[in-house]
Amino acid sequence: MSSNHHSHKKIDNHVFLMGRPPMSEFLGVVSSQVDYSASQLGQLADDWRKVSLLLDGMQTSQADSSNNPKYLDVPDGLNSLAEQALADEIFQRSFSVVKPVIRMVELDTLVVSQKHINLNYVQEIKSKLGKAPSEEAVFKTCIPIDHPMPAISASRVSPNAFVFVSQSADLRVLDSTLLKANQINNYSTSGPMAAMLGMAVGTGSNCLNAMFVNGRMVLNNGSHRAYALRALGFTHAPCMVQQITNKEELEIVATAEFLQNPALFIDAPRPAMLKDYFDDKLIKILPVQRKNRQIKISYTVEAIDVPDI
Repeated sequence: MSSNHHSHKKIDNHVFLMGRPPMSEFLGVVSSQVDYSASQLGQLADDWRKVSLLLDGMQTSQADSSNNPKYLDVPDGLNSLAEQALADEIFQRSFSVVKPVIRMVELDTLVVSQKHINLNYVQEIKSKLGKAPSEEAVFKTCIPIDHPMPAISASRVSPNAFVFVSQSADLRVLDSTLLKANQINNYSTSGPMAAMLGMAVGTGSNCLNAMFVNGRMVLNNGSHRAYALRALGFTHAPCMVQQITNKEELEIVATAEFLQNPALFIDAPRPAMLKDYFDDKLIKILPVQRKNRQIKISYTVEAIDVPDI
């Protein structure tokens, strides 16, 4: 692939976990990103098959290697930060159904469901942390109690539609609500206001979060931070851990990717683990076009006169 052909696109390198089903998903992601010829795609499919065979063997030779992972208590110096995080209103709201505990989880044995990681984003995290970050800096990266907000642009695109755009894939509508007039400051309108309809747009609580389920630690959120810390030589990282005791909790807490096929992560003898990203036999680094997340909110207003009965 000639580089000048892609010069107008922003390209990031992603590390892909190969051989993990479904193959169609891997080829779909790859071919939708960069223009590959049929022969290049064929070669990637062959590479994927080779790793898939290797993984079949690992189901036996490395069975149960993700079971009973070694986690540690938070070091004493971080106890006050951990208490602050557990008392934080945003974290309490996002973890309301299954109360979390904060543990230092072992990075290598984290079971992962995300199949690729953006290395440019990892590099940003690493440079923010620096070569020898303090315990506190690591904690605040994994569990950001100050809730940093990525850049989000908002604009009205038609009389009844608004668009929000961010580089962060975490951009989302948090909720919609009716606000009373006394909840609104510094806003005047052309008549006395009875209520204000509000759509809250922002990001998720966004911390390193794992589920402890079936004797395994399954990463729910924070793959890039986990990867960056492992690349910097850390063995453990502070993490919000939710212990899952039944299927109903799992359906509320787990990611969509996990719920497509939970057995792959909690029943398979040797699931995908974070350390696999660092094993050259199991990965491929490929260029991927950078994308922004866009959310469009449109509304309709209908006024009709109905009989008062």
